[in-house]
Amino acid sequence: MKYLKLNSLALYLCLFVSLFSCRKEVSTPLPPEPVSNLQYAISDGRVNLTWQPSGGGYDAFQLELSRMADFSVINENIEVNGDIHQHSFWRLPLGETYHVRVRAASGQHGLFSDWTTLSFETVENNILY
Repeated sequence: MKYLKLNSLALYLCLFVSLFSCRKEVSTPLPPEPVSNLQYAISDGRVNLTWQPSGGGYDAFQLELSRMADFSVINENIEVNGDIHQHSFWRLPLGETYHVRVRAASGQHGLFSDWTTLSFETVENNILY
């Protein structure tokens, strides 16, 4: 009887260990890092934005342009490929303050970085039509 109990216990132990060791580890993908060094330059009738990606895990960048600092109204919404790190806005009305934000996107995982934001003003001597 002791032999049967020991064999049953050993069988259950082997079954438990094999199930535990066969369990596949599942890793949760992390969102991309926010972009860095977001800058603008105004010349020749356009506002040129540039940024640098931080880390990997992205395949696109999303940009939003708004006249509202809280982005409650979006004037332009743009997505560019992950190998593009610049965008230009043309023919913005003079004397306006604009707010722009950029974030990295991972379409494969549906994940996004935090937004990186800056503001600029269009003035007559910098914007040419």
